[in-house]
Amino acid sequence: MALKQSTTRAVAVMVVGGSTALFAAQANVLPGIYTPPADALAFRATGPGTAPLAIPQTAIVPDGFARMQSHFLPPRSGFAEPPGPVTSAAEAEFPTDAVLHPASLVPPAIPEAPDAAPGVPASGSPEGFSPLGLPCGLDIAAEALPGATIALDVSAPCHPDAVVTVSHAGLTFTARTGIVGLLTLDLPAMERAARVSVLLEDGTERSLSLDVPDLDGFERVALAFPGVLGMELHALEDGAAWMSEGHVHRSAPRGPEAAETGAGFLTLLGDADAPPALLAQVYTRPLSGGSAAISVDAPITSATCAGEADARLLRSLGGRLDETEIRFTYPGCEAVGDTLVLQNLVGEPRLAAN
Repeated sequence: MALKQSTTRAVAVMVVGGSTALFAAQANVLPGIYTPPADALAFRATGPGTAPLAIPQTAIVPDGFARMQSHFLPPRSGFAEPPGPVTSAAEAEFPTDAVLHPASLVPPAIPEAPDAAPGVPASGSPEGFSPLGLPCGLDIAAEALPGATIALDVSAPCHPDAVVTVSHAGLTFTARTGIVGLLTLDLPAMERAARVSVLLEDGTERSLSLDVPDLDGFERVALAFPGVLGMELHALEDGAAWMSEGHVHRSAPRGPEAAETGAGFLTLLGDADAPPALLAQVYTRPLSGGSAAISVDAPITSATCAGEADARLLRSLGGRLDETEIRFTYPGCEAVGDTLVLQNLVGEPRLAAN
C-alpha cells in the first residue's frame, strides 16, 4: 500500500453573500495494528532495584452558542400657553405669566447606542461581524483522505484563540483556533460512517457525517484521557524491545509515510494548554503489516498520586469499534516519580504489580 509522503492544506476564507465559505485542500495522512501482550498492569519503578509497590484499590472496567435601538425623546415643555391677541406694542411682550425655558429651544440630543465590541453580535443582529468583517458563527467542513483520515476544518471568525472541543466515536479532545478563528487538523477515523462534532465555549455546536471507505484496511488503537494524567500510548511492533526502532510512542511517533512499509505511527491530538485539556493519542497500522503489543504508561505525579484515573481506550478493527474504560486508583504520593504500566487492555483486563 503506497501513500504520498507530504501533507498540505490551503485554507481560504471568502465572504460570499454575507456568509463565510471555508475551503480546504489536503493530500494524504495515514493510519495501525494491535496484539495485546499477556501481562495486564505492571509497575515499573524509575530507579534500579526499587522494590515492587502494591497497587491499592485498582480496577479496570471494560466496555467499552439591524441593530435595534429605541430612542426615548423626553417631552419638550417649551413655552407655556401662548399669550392672547396683541393689541399694542407694550402688549407685544410676553406676559409675566408666560414661562420661557431657554434650554427647550434646542431639541435634546438622541443618545447613540454604543458600538458592539468586535466579534460580538450587535443587539438584534443574528450574526455580527469579526474585526476582519467576516460574519460571526461556526462552520465546519470535513473531507475523507487516503489512509482513513478526516481532514477537519473549523471556521469561527469571532472566536480567535478560542478553545474548541472535538468529538468523534468516543474520542474527545480540546484544541485552539488561530488568530483569525481558524483550526485545521487531521483526525484518524475510528468509524466508517464517521460523525464529527465541534463545540465552542459559548455552547455553539456543529456536527457533520461522512463516509470513510478505506477504514477497513487499518487497525487503530486510541487512548483518550484528561491531560493532567499525562498518560502515554506505546506500541512495540513485531516483538521490538523497549525504546528500540520498533517502539512507537509520543517521543518517536513516526509519520503516516510509515504505513507504506506496513509499519505504524502515532497521531497526537489535543492541546495541553486548552482547558480542560482533553488529549488523545491514536496508533495506526495497516492490516497488511505485522503485529504490535500495546501498553499505556500512567506516571505517578504530585497531581495524580492517590487519585482516581478515568480514561478510555478505543480499538477500531476493520471498521468495527470496541471501547474499554480505564479506571483505577493511583498509589500514594510516596510513589511520585514511578510509572504504572497498563497492558492487555483490549483483551481480558486484569491488574498486576511487578
